[in-house]
Amino acid sequence: MLRQLKSIGAGLLLLGVGTVSALAADTGKLIFGQTLPGGSLQSAPVAIAIEKGYFKEAGLDVEIVRFPSGRRGLEALIGGQVDLAFMAEYPPVIGALQNQKFAVITELGKFTGNRIIGRTDLGFNSIADLAGKKVGTSVGTNAEFLTNLTLEKNKLKAEIVNLAPADIVPALERGDIQAAVPFPDYYGKAREVIGERYREIVSKDYDAYMVVSASRKAIEQQPGDIRKFLAALLKASELIRNDPIAAKAVIVAASQGALSAATVDQAWGEYTFRLGFQTGLLDLLEAEAKWVEAKGIIKGASIDRAGLRGYLADGPIGALAPDLNTLSK
Repeated sequence: MLRQLKSIGAGLLLLGVGTVSALAADTGKLIFGQTLPGGSLQSAPVAIAIEKGYFKEAGLDVEIVRFPSGRRGLEALIGGQVDLAFMAEYPPVIGALQNQKFAVITELGKFTGNRIIGRTDLGFNSIADLAGKKVGTSVGTNAEFLTNLTLEKNKLKAEIVNLAPADIVPALERGDIQAAVPFPDYYGKAREVIGERYREIVSKDYDAYMVVSASRKAIEQQPGDIRKFLAALLKASELIRNDPIAAKAVIVAASQGALSAATVDQAWGEYTFRLGFQTGLLDLLEAEAKWVEAKGIIKGASIDRAGLRGYLADGPIGALAPDLNTLSK
């Protein structure tokens, strides 16, 4: 199994540094898996590129297909329903451990404000209060990873309740669970519906990376389209960097009511939007893979740092913006 994973990873690494398939046939169209109407704050560069027409300017037609989580997006990617998909870094670790054919083509940024939330009237005021509680999260996502990391670090035992991302806040409101680790896009809704009973604790143990993954087929056969997609994201990142007020307004409009201006403004400082690749991402992928292996979540699966490096196809973004790729070679 380990030899197979290294082989797949090495093959993807060759693609990452610029090998193009003889079957290359750009179509000018890509199908992108996204979360929430208009996207989320986590995928801000994509939302801006769509709203501002940067993809069209690049000569690219991007069709959006929505999924409730990055895990579902990766499943669709592997199954051939989409060419690209947004997700946090944890689903790619699971995909790599399962020897799946895909690769991450860029980071979108990093989020430092992951939260454990709950209701004070149901006994949640501190991390220690998670002991014995029902804690809602979405299994198979980075939210599950944070949930388990928090419990293990603090030597606590709780009942983890698997819920779809959109069902976590309603379950907390009903009292079916006493605490939760939802996706960041749902913090604002939780504050709104729970009111004065709401309690949140920002985690200092885990920073999430937001990434875009691509099917191996798209990387091999549509290198020009992938390049256009990334060029549009680079233009969106320039707007974020040079005019954050305008960028925030675009994101609110693109969310179609899912995000308020106040929510975006409040969370903005917890995001670092940056394309390319950083060594920190590879460090986290390796740590998560070791954790999954140690827990026996995927029986018999194992992958080393070199194998994970092979799932980071940094060639396309490196050709467009070499200064944004700081991965160790």
